[in-house]
Amino acid sequence: MKIRGSTLRFTIPMILLFYTGVMVIIQLGIPNTQDLTEEVIGPPNDPGLDGILGQKWILHIQNEAPNLKSLQDHGKLRVEPPVQKKSAFKKLANSVYVYSAYLENRQPDKPKVKMIVLRKSKEEAEIHCHFRIRGRLFRNVTASFREMSENHGRQFGGWIYECNIPISVLAEHKKHKTQLSYMPLSCNSGPLVKVKVGPMTQSKPSRKQDLGLCVPPLFGELSISATIQFIELWKILGASHFTFYLHDVSSSISRLLNFYHSRGEVTLLNWRLPDHIQNTEIWYHGQLLAIQDCLYRNMSQFRYLSFVDLDEFIIPTINFTLLDMIQELESSGIYSDSLNTGLSFKSTFFAPNQILDTEQYLTYLQLLVRTDSFSSKRTKLIVQPLKVEEMGVHHVSRHVEKSTSVVNVATDIAKIHHYRTCAKNFDSDARCVPEVRDDTILKYADKLVANYKNIIKKSLPLFMPKD
Repeated sequence: MKIRGSTLRFTIPMILLFYTGVMVIIQLGIPNTQDLTEEVIGPPNDPGLDGILGQKWILHIQNEAPNLKSLQDHGKLRVEPPVQKKSAFKKLANSVYVYSAYLENRQPDKPKVKMIVLRKSKEEAEIHCHFRIRGRLFRNVTASFREMSENHGRQFGGWIYECNIPISVLAEHKKHKTQLSYMPLSCNSGPLVKVKVGPMTQSKPSRKQDLGLCVPPLFGELSISATIQFIELWKILGASHFTFYLHDVSSSISRLLNFYHSRGEVTLLNWRLPDHIQNTEIWYHGQLLAIQDCLYRNMSQFRYLSFVDLDEFIIPTINFTLLDMIQELESSGIYSDSLNTGLSFKSTFFAPNQILDTEQYLTYLQLLVRTDSFSSKRTKLIVQPLKVEEMGVHHVSRHVEKSTSVVNVATDIAKIHHYRTCAKNFDSDARCVPEVRDDTILKYADKLVANYKNIIKKSLPLFMPKD
């Protein structure tokens, strides 16, 4: 049979395009992961990097297809260097930086400008707010300050600075129906630095969203597949928006997250620290500062906020969504929005190196064996942000009202699925054996797989070769 030249010219490019798409899909992790192996990567001294997202999951496909490097060498996939950005921290003085500022108006008669500041812990830093009226400097206010609760004795840490807003400045803004949006700052008699003042901590949006998610600084080689699973499962659980802080990620992850940003589901923030600050000089890439920023950035927009890592999920045992669970806890009198600040959940470990349930399609659905015991130290929370003054990694550091409290949720109601090797550091009571099977997560399987496939289909063009 003869094949015409025009048919051949059409058929060969189509075959090549299909082959390229299949290779990209394999690298994204769509196939069943029964043949996966793992390779631990990342800085050796960073805690918590031995979970799923601190590992490469590589398919044994040597006989069926080239490896990733070969694909890159032949132009089938784009080369993925880390995303390079300038630091988003504004320098006020030597070793003093401000990341963000917010209008704190939860006490309407005592409004303040609250600043998230990175500085050397043992050096003095006096910050002044320079309020303007009609374009001229009007009044300087010296900021009060306090150290955040979990700097762990490192050389650099997080601090919260506050400037009371003078009554005359408030009157001027009220007269002209304006809002404080920018403010010059100075530190230790240094030059003025203009800083944007973010949204009010308390306002009346047309409708508050129910649950927002704050994810601490991302770094290292992250799995595209696991990142999609994280976002899609949390959406099923009830999260409507995610705030990510990008410390050091590949352009593949950056493109994926920008895809979600274009859908209005994700806020992406640059978290590149000042170049001279080494990882050993600050706790976990400045995680605590990112937590405070996310708290105040989203305070007026969400009824609840949760702060979790990329390998953590708060899974209700009986209810399908976290919002249904909260409503049931309120109905039963265990929790009260008016009396409590939030909910705290204990965690259990699902080790990535366990025997996988190969009947399941996605990684998190295949890991069904966990530690029988629970960690009361590695807790995570869902909080009402308006009731929080300062948020810790595993607890509320400061409540707005001392009379409010956090409810510890029983593990038969909900628990944190933490997909990492069981670790006893920071938790002397942790028990890594025995282990038990826990298939609670499988109630989300059908919906998660469907959503995952939909995202892969829609985002695949981002990873195809350029013309």
